[in-house]
Amino acid sequence: MNRPGKAFQDLVAQVETTLLKDHTIKVESPAFLVDKDGHRREHDVLITRREHMRTYLTAIECKDLKRKVGVPALEAFRTKCDSTGINSAVLVSSSGFTKSALKTAKRLNVQCFTLQQLDQVPWVNGAPLIQFRRRFSDIEPQYTLAKPAFLVEPIEAFYDGNPITWKWLEDILHEISSRVGPPIDPNSLGSRARRASFDCASSIWLEDGKGIVHLVAAITIDCVEHDEIVELAGASLSYGDDQRSMPITSAQISGTDFEANIILIKDP
Repeated sequence: MNRPGKAFQDLVAQVETTLLKDHTIKVESPAFLVDKDGHRREHDVLITRREHMRTYLTAIECKDLKRKVGVPALEAFRTKCDSTGINSAVLVSSSGFTKSALKTAKRLNVQCFTLQQLDQVPWVNGAPLIQFRRRFSDIEPQYTLAKPAFLVEPIEAFYDGNPITWKWLEDILHEISSRVGPPIDPNSLGSRARRASFDCASSIWLEDGKGIVHLVAAITIDCVEHDEIVELAGASLSYGDDQRSMPITSAQISGTDFEANIILIKDP
């Protein structure tokens, strides 16, 4: 591990001075993490931040070299960060970076700074945008007829004249589960068997193999429910500068494959 002298000491001092007043943040130098292959890997500086039931890791590496940092050194740092579960990678160079390295850094999401830029570095970025996500699998509906009858195979279910699909059943499950809301306890995340039941209007019926229509009184859906919290890749939050201080304002979240408008309410 390249361990520079005064440049490295200045870097650590700058990070500690900036962050140690925040009790949710821990600064270690050096720090060792076990990679995916079970090997201990060293980081010059490791910043640990705990927020919203999750932990975010920022790794900082300082290169005190006479020449500019190139692509090989940058790629090696990115590979080490990926292997040790780092969320944010920061590379600091006393001599700057080559143009190709800066281009690669943008693609690999590595923040690059010179020693002269230390005062401008937001060492801990805002926590990544995360999303509670619920999905369903192994969906099995059971229909209770308004009047008991013998049905001849094949049997097809309809809603307002349209065949009931797996997507329609999934939407119903999401609607029912949204009334309860996502779990707050992280230990409740994961997969579990669920059963949902609801009464039906006359707009749902079954048609059997003889073409006879049978009204459905209720539906029971057995399924497996999967709950998880995921980080929104490439997500960013934007709103007008004149709205930042307002207690209630609107903002836009955009990412690699999504875009949405939200309402923000500032904590009192």
